[in-house]
Amino acid sequence: MPGVYGLSNAREWIFVGVTDDIRATLLGHLQESNTTLKSRAPTGFTFEICHPSQGAVRLSRLVTELAPFCNRRGV
Repeated sequence: MPGVYGLSNAREWIFVGVTDDIRATLLGHLQESNTTLKSRAPTGFTFEICHPSQGAVRLSRLVTELAPFCNRRGV
């Protein structure tokens, strides 16, 4: 399903993204190694299913609200 998703740990929001396939994208993140995202030790995951035409707007709002580490410019 398409939508937005967020990865976190006990201290911070790490990353918020938008995708056409939440499951496949999460599985891809789990297989990553030596990335900034993995170095932040994500332990939490949340998602919202939304139509692809609304994903970018919702993502922008969540990034502004949550300020995830990996969504900051220059990271």
